[in-house]
Amino acid sequence: MLREKLYPTYCWVFVLLFMVQLPIYAMDFLGYRASNWYKSLSDKERIRQVLVYYADVSGSEALFNYADVGAILYPESIDLKLPKHPNDSISPLIMLRSGILFQDYQNTQNIGLLQHIDNANLLFQLGRQKGLYYKSAGLSQLFVTQAKVHPSLLESINPQQRAYYEGLESSEIFFDATGAPSANTLLFPERDLNSDALHRAIQEKDRLLFFKNTQGGFDKLLAARITALQRGADMIWVRRDIERLVEGLHDALKEGTWSRNRMRNSVMKVLKHKLKQMEKGSVKIHPHKLMAVQQTIAEKSLRLIKNKAQVLPFKNLENKRIAYVPFGNESGNTFFEGINQYTQVKKIVRYTEESLKTNLIDRNIVLVGLHQRFSDNGKYFSEAEKSWLYQLSQNKQLVLVLFTNSKVLEELEHPQLIDAVVVGHINHHLVQKVASQALFGGIQLEESIVSGRLPREKENVFGSNNTHLKRLGYAFPESVGMDSYRLLAIDSLMREAIDSLAIPGGQIVVGRKGKIVYEKSFGYHTYEKTFPVRNNNLYDLASLTKILATLPLVMQLEEWGQIDLQQNFGQLLPELQDKEIGKVKLLDALAHYGRMPAWIPFYFKTLDSVGKPSPDYYRRKANSTYNIEVHKNLYMRKDYRDSMYLRIDTTKLKKRLRYRYSDLTYYILKRTVERKYQKRMDLVLEKEFYRPLGMTYTTYNPLRKFNKSLIVPSEKDTYFRHDVLQGYVHDMGAAMLGGVGGHAGLFANANDVAKIMQMYLQKGNYGGKQLLQSSTIDVFNNCYFCKKQVRRGLGFDKPQLGAHGPTCGCASPSSFGHSGFTGTFVWADPEEEIVYVFLSNRTYPSANNKKLQHLDTRAKIQEVIYSAIMN
Repeated sequence: MLREKLYPTYCWVFVLLFMVQLPIYAMDFLGYRASNWYKSLSDKERIRQVLVYYADVSGSEALFNYADVGAILYPESIDLKLPKHPNDSISPLIMLRSGILFQDYQNTQNIGLLQHIDNANLLFQLGRQKGLYYKSAGLSQLFVTQAKVHPSLLESINPQQRAYYEGLESSEIFFDATGAPSANTLLFPERDLNSDALHRAIQEKDRLLFFKNTQGGFDKLLAARITALQRGADMIWVRRDIERLVEGLHDALKEGTWSRNRMRNSVMKVLKHKLKQMEKGSVKIHPHKLMAVQQTIAEKSLRLIKNKAQVLPFKNLENKRIAYVPFGNESGNTFFEGINQYTQVKKIVRYTEESLKTNLIDRNIVLVGLHQRFSDNGKYFSEAEKSWLYQLSQNKQLVLVLFTNSKVLEELEHPQLIDAVVVGHINHHLVQKVASQALFGGIQLEESIVSGRLPREKENVFGSNNTHLKRLGYAFPESVGMDSYRLLAIDSLMREAIDSLAIPGGQIVVGRKGKIVYEKSFGYHTYEKTFPVRNNNLYDLASLTKILATLPLVMQLEEWGQIDLQQNFGQLLPELQDKEIGKVKLLDALAHYGRMPAWIPFYFKTLDSVGKPSPDYYRRKANSTYNIEVHKNLYMRKDYRDSMYLRIDTTKLKKRLRYRYSDLTYYILKRTVERKYQKRMDLVLEKEFYRPLGMTYTTYNPLRKFNKSLIVPSEKDTYFRHDVLQGYVHDMGAAMLGGVGGHAGLFANANDVAKIMQMYLQKGNYGGKQLLQSSTIDVFNNCYFCKKQVRRGLGFDKPQLGAHGPTCGCASPSSFGHSGFTGTFVWADPEEEIVYVFLSNRTYPSANNKKLQHLDTRAKIQEVIYSAIMN
């Protein structure tokens, strides 16, 4: 009876004892496997296990030729897409000799970016993500060589390094790090063979001890290596003479200068590490997780040390004419590309003092970037460059950005003449990227004294603390809570659309929380595949013109009290007072709920009997009568525009009141806008919105500003102009208005479109300016007739009310956007802070191509964007 009662207790005790002993058994089992493996090796094969081959060849070649050594050590510059082991045996440990942050990280005396970061969690994440990234590439060991690791410095470590190392350790990658709480390995030079720290390290059974090569001939190196192995080193680095070294170590083993017991201890450690590596398996991680942290580090390390008259960040872009002059012996291409995402900047290279003056005549700001990693004989500026700096500062605002050591400030001879100085510390592409954003207010610039005051200046001159102007920044998805892996599905959907001949190519931009996190171009201008689509190419936006051109002007006039949404067209235009269309209220018309006809094919009556432009209306050469350019060498009679407006003015309204999409509202609004401003609509837009927003690739009639090769063709017109439409608006009515329509005519790239949509998302604020009032955005982004099953806002399209509509069905009710006939689409969602731009030319070669709609590509991409949101 008692035995039966105690039986469950016995079982639990047995289970607990087993669980306590399980780790011990597991460790013993690992040792058992390593021991069996050790026994299967010959002495020379065992000796090869203590060798670390320092690769100076490609990853594939090193792994193939030295597969039987203990480890292969690669420089950080190698492509981390390492090949798999060429046979079925256990691979060498794959190691990397790494800098702390970037591949071109500077030496320890100039700690670089990390000394300017006091956020321990950020540095921990940097270490963790870098460790995981290396681990996913097949690495088992990371040597952080810039820490100058050796036992005599074991306790000397600054807080930045410690946080970083602890992050590395959390990724479970072996690493060699000064002062790390439980570093898996330790690297020591010859001078430390007798140090107390080394003897303490030898007592730690699981720690691999590495001996780095010294200088000298083979015999000297062999003697040093034998001594190191005998005194406690487990592995030694070797670049060449591997077979000769194996023979030398084999002789030492036979002679007893390297004891067999020491060899067995070292080889067993190596084999255990290899077995552990096998058990861990692979890790999947996208490099953007690491790069997002690195970009944040780069952002936080930028320092604004002078800002006279608050020249930075650049405000009022409509008044800025900027030139960029690169100094130094390294590339500044990423920086130049970055600043051109905000405004057009003139780059001046291969200059002399005279050519500089000539090229800067039309510029009022000179931006000098010093791109140089190391000093030249202790100097960063050449004498010529210092002379040029002085000349540049005489009658221009001069901004200096240093992508190098801050010690360069000591060389400045006339610092009082420089208006602003930003220090980026190193010339890495991520630092260049964030510096370009900081200059234009895409990110916050930290004010700081880097190396005391600027030489010969009594005090540092700062401007406002607010250097973030709410302009779009450019970052990695993970930095705004999105998953890079999921966004890659956009690539597949675009390839599907291109392969299905739905579109020849396109541009996609995705932004969240004020950052562009995805910007790509796909395919070609046409199916002939002559010109690949680039990010700076311009597309015909078609009906996106309505919300990107006409609507902001209507909003502004409404704010100024120049128009009222309750007014009818007859009150806006006197010639419509007695017309039926004049009774339509502006609010109703903007919501497409005013009984307006969809469109009028104005061009049709101007064709002859065979469908070609009639000589009654067109000429091949312009003159005073025929001066409206509808295409190359095709000019329409100027009085026909009056005929077009007359047809609109006398149009009868539809009898039934229901939702009906109509272009005619925007013909009327174009006339209204131009009369109110007393200026052409395109000129008003440039002044009031596009220049302040930095929309340098947005325009009507793009051939007047851009090379034809930058403009994507929209159609092979076989019914009106009978030619390829490239740089001329696709919409016939807009073409007959000289290319400037209220409903169509605008050309732009996706990056520019994102800027104005971000302005809407930020309730009218962008670049430090309140271009539209917050309340105005709310008024126009409102569904006034939802109860009547009309989903539209005022100008803006809104999400579907039922099962089908313009979006994926995942956008919030407060979201808004529009689509365009040529295959364009834009959408913004205030709740998730998302901007999505899709540009294509689905109408090329024929507007009858409906495959893009059938594939539902635009909505599917939008669905991918929402699925990528993590937080």
